Formats: sequence, structure tokens, C-alpha cells
Amino acid sequence: DDDNSISDPELFVKKENEKLLISLAQQTGGWVAAANGECLATILLNHPSLARGGAKSRRTKAEFRIAPNLTVDVRTMYMASSSKFPSLNKEIYQLDPESGKPVRDGLGEYLTYSIRRRTTHYDAEQPDVVVENITNAYPYGCDLIPVGKMDMLGIKAAFSSPACIEMLGYIAVSDVPIHLLIGSALAVVGGKESNKSRVAVASIARAMEEKGVYGLCRFVKTDGAEPVLGVLIPKTDDDSNEDGCFGGDSYLTDDVGKYFILMQLPFAEDVQDIPPSKVPADIYGDNNEATACDELIDSLILPDDDFRSTDISTPSIKCFERMVASNAMNPPVYDEEDLQKGQLTESILEASKSVPLCNFDAIKSLYEKAAVKAEAFFHAFPLKKIASLNG
Repeated sequence: DDDNSISDPELFVKKENEKLLISLAQQTGGWVAAANGECLATILLNHPSLARGGAKSRRTKAEFRIAPNLTVDVRTMYMASSSKFPSLNKEIYQLDPESGKPVRDGLGEYLTYSIRRRTTHYDAEQPDVVVENITNAYPYGCDLIPVGKMDMLGIKAAFSSPACIEMLGYIAVSDVPIHLLIGSALAVVGGKESNKSRVAVASIARAMEEKGVYGLCRFVKTDGAEPVLGVLIPKTDDDSNEDGCFGGDSYLTDDVGKYFILMQLPFAEDVQDIPPSKVPADIYGDNNEATACDELIDSLILPDDDFRSTDISTPSIKCFERMVASNAMNPPVYDEEDLQKGQLTESILEASKSVPLCNFDAIKSLYEKAAVKAEAFFHAFPLKKIASLNG
């Protein structure tokens, strides 16, 4: 009884402290992680992505118009999106009016001003052009045709509609070439609190899967946005791995089951006409060269689940985060004349610990196993020096 009376208050205090830390992190944009006796600097350098948090797909509501007079609410979310470098804050140094050198505060940090950008327009006859006199114009032949704001609003109003997915019909899978799909994939799942919506999405997805067809749809991403053509691809959690869907993202398969993948299709103006490039008959290889190619490819086949892109962080972004964390833990000391140059290359490489994709253990071991076949390939296709096309 004495042990329980001591442990319960301790557990209560621990939980309250965790809540306080989490609330402070939410207010300051920080994060909370278990140190487990590890040094804070080591955590920041080895796991820099924790400081900015993991990427989470935001679910947005949309109408799913299955047929005339048959509409249910659904949710859409990105299944993958390209990662980018974090935005940088640009500031200018405060300079001492007498010496002209940057000013430091009591802690030795440089004092800076924030930068604001302002766009102005001028011409030779009227240096200062007021905003009311500016208009947009589009090229038409050799002329420029002025187009006012009301003209553009009128064009958008003709297609204005709330965020929706409107089914136009069904097409065979073979009629959707994979190379014409545009952009990132969107998952379309049933409404959060609507059983009717979930049943409708699951039933249509199952029927489409059994018939081997895709759904052709009109897609409006946000209210008033430009409509695009899309294709609805039925998907089930049976195609996911044991951890969930698409590399362990179980936020879809926990309570969804069957859903759609929505991909954008091109209009006629979006398709690029690429002229075919024919290989002259006189440079076709023989059977020995074909065998060398086949054996090289077979030797470079990666084992299943040994090198999945969803398990690999973006090398450049990870190096950037490590460099920022290193500078935060150990601020570099600059000479006044080298203030604008930044760190030396050696210092950056040391801080970022950059590892190209070709230096991963799985790739290096694969290259070693394929060394014999690669040598045979070089013998079959020896390099030859050719004259430059530019003379």
C-alpha cells in the first residue's frame, strides 16, 4: 500500500509535466522527445527532423458526386509530396555609423534588421506609376491585349464550383497510360462521421476492381479552383504492407479499408509531342552484347525491401538540417571580412555528414557483387573518343 501511495503521485506529476512540455512546444513551435540519457546535441545532430516535426497530410473535405442526385461527403489527402528546403529568413546587419562594422549585442550575437520587399513600377515619361494605372495584358500575335480584373473573374466564374469530385464515367485500365498521369497522388476516403459515405466509396471501389475499370472524373481541389480531369483508381489495404499503406503510413488503412487514388489527367494542351528517335540499323548489337546487358541488369537487381525509397530520407535536406543543428550547437566564429562568405567547404561537409545515395551500404555491396558483370559489359561496349559535334 505504501508503494502504491508513492508511485501514484509520482505518475500523476510525471503526466502533468509531460502535458506542460507538450503545450509549451505547441506554443513555441518546438518538439518533445525522450532523451533516454542521450546528450541534447547528439539528438539534434542525429535526428534533426524531430525539431521541425514529421510531415503530416492535411485532410480536406469535398463532395463526391457519384451520379445525378447522388452525392456524399469524402475526404482527400496527399499520399506523397516533394520535400523542399525550409524557407530562409533574410535579414541585414546593423552597422556601426562610425566604424561601418556589424554591431553585436551583449551576448556577442550580430544585431540585424528584418527585410521587406516592395515592388514599384516606372517608365521613362512617368517615373512613379500609381497602382490604379497598372493593367495586365496578354500577347496576341505581335500585339498586347489588355485584360482587366473583371474579365478574369468572369472566366473563373463560368467554372466556379465548390470542392468536389464528379464522376463522369468509367474507362478501361488500358486506356490510362501511366506516363500521362500528372502531379502527386491524392487518397479519397469516406467521410469521418458518415457511414453512408464510407459504404459508397468501398462499394464502388470493389465493383471497379472486379470489373477492371478506372473512374474518369472532374476534380475541383478547393472552392472556386480551376477544374481538372482526374482518374479514380480503386485501392484496398490488401495491397499495403504489414505496417500499413505505402511504406508504413497506416493512417489510411486503420479505418478505411477500400478507397480511391486520385491522379490528374492531362488536357490536349498539356500533352507534349515528343518526336520518335529511331536507332539506325547499322548500330544494333549482336547476341554477345545483348547477353552482356542482360547479365549486368540481373546482377544489379536489388533484393526485395532492401532499398525502399520510403525508408530513405532526402540526402540534401538531411545534410542541411544537420548543418543547421551543428551551427546552433556550436556557432561558427567569422572574421569581419569573411562575414558574407560563410563556412569553408570542409566545415560544411563535417557538420552535414553528407552521404550520397550511391554510398549506401546496400548499393555498395551490390556494386561489389556486380563487378565481374560490369567488367564484361565494358569489354562488350568499349569507350571510344568521338569528335565534338561543334567542331
